[in-house]
Amino acid sequence: MKIITNYWNQVKVLFSTRPIFMIGCVLLGFGLLNLAISDWSYGWRAFTNKKAWGGKTVPTLIIGLILLIIGGLMVFVDLYFSNQLS
Repeated sequence: MKIITNYWNQVKVLFSTRPIFMIGCVLLGFGLLNLAISDWSYGWRAFTNKKAWGGKTVPTLIIGLILLIIGGLMVFVDLYFSNQLS
C-alpha cells in the first residue's frame, strides 16, 4: 500500500509541475482507448455481417484520432521545451 501511496504522490507532483504533459498523456490515453473501441466495433460488425463502417465505428475513429494527435502534440511540445529550457 505504501508503494501505491508513494506513486500517487509522485503523480500529483508531476501534475502540479507539468500540467501540459499530464493532460497530454490523458488525452493520448483516451485517444488510444477510442481507437481500440473503434477497432472492436469494426471487427464485431464485420463478424455479424453488418455494414462494418456503420454504427459507431467512424465517429469513434475520428474522435480517437483527434485526441491522439492533440495529446501527442501536447506531450511532444512539453518535452521539447522542457529540454530546451534546462
